Amino acid sequence: MPTIKDVAKLANVSTATVSAALNGTAYVSPTLKERVERAVQKLGYSADGVARNLKKGISNLVGLIIDDVTSPFYAELVEKIEAAAYDEGYSILLCHTGQNVSKERSYLSLLKTHRVAAIIWAPTGKAEDYPAAEFEHLSIPLVFVDRVVSTFQSYDSVLLNNRMAGLQATDYLLDLGHRRIGLISGAEHLEPARERSAGYQEAFRKRGIHIDDKLIRNGNFREAEAFDACIKLLTDEPRVSALIVANNPMFIGVLRALKYLGLACPDDVSLVAVDGFPLAAVLNPPVTTVRQPVGEIAGLAVQLIKRRLPTHSPIEQAIHKIVEPTLIVRASCKPYQGTQLAPAK
Repeated sequence: MPTIKDVAKLANVSTATVSAALNGTAYVSPTLKERVERAVQKLGYSADGVARNLKKGISNLVGLIIDDVTSPFYAELVEKIEAAAYDEGYSILLCHTGQNVSKERSYLSLLKTHRVAAIIWAPTGKAEDYPAAEFEHLSIPLVFVDRVVSTFQSYDSVLLNNRMAGLQATDYLLDLGHRRIGLISGAEHLEPARERSAGYQEAFRKRGIHIDDKLIRNGNFREAEAFDACIKLLTDEPRVSALIVANNPMFIGVLRALKYLGLACPDDVSLVAVDGFPLAAVLNPPVTTVRQPVGEIAGLAVQLIKRRLPTHSPIEQAIHKIVEPTLIVRASCKPYQGTQLAPAK
């Protein structure tokens, strides 16, 4: 593998000139810079970015930790964050945890080793999984997206108004006359699940309608678990006429459950999905969704990172940005007609 010395020899310059030409740390005449670039191309030289960053004590890497790359929401979030970071001169180092807190810790250690400039993080664990003492002296800027736990309230965050998302979905179905509205949600320790459930319940309370806790089921934000939760709900509570599904992977599980039970949407069960996804408008029927502004979330996260970097003035107080959801009405819901649903045997 060619070294910087090989480049310097071929270009007939010093190694310091090669370093300055490649890193922009000092002025190099156009003639010498061109000679260095030709030598780099001819030799196929690639600088060791990690080693260079360790030596300089800085990095142009931003760590991004998420728990489910298969989710359309996270896939789009990764894409938007990468684009926004690239525009600011940063590269993304993606870490996928798969809801595994131990794996999450390993990635945090890796990112520290690489001296990343900052970390954008959607934590998967409970507050007790992140003891405050471990993070109070962390020198790496953290920005939390989609979710945050109490340990990290002193760090910046960008979150959806999840309570409003649950409220919008439920209000819409209540306006259509539905009263037995099921909610397929996630684990309560996760901000989106807890707040979307709170919005669901708020919609009933505002109208003085009894809240039946048996209609709220945990699909753990996963397709397979949502499939099981939906079958159990519609078997136990056959009068359910509408469902709110709290994220995209669970929505797929719910569609599979309806097919398994021989139920049609919206004739038997009306559906609203929280999170927009690319195929929502082309499915049959097109799906009513509560859409997150993913591009806005990504842009705000990157801008918060910029404000925390050493080249900017320090900001002591945490900044918490809340973005608003949008209800997109399509054909997956219909007015309640009093049909008594009974799952197929």
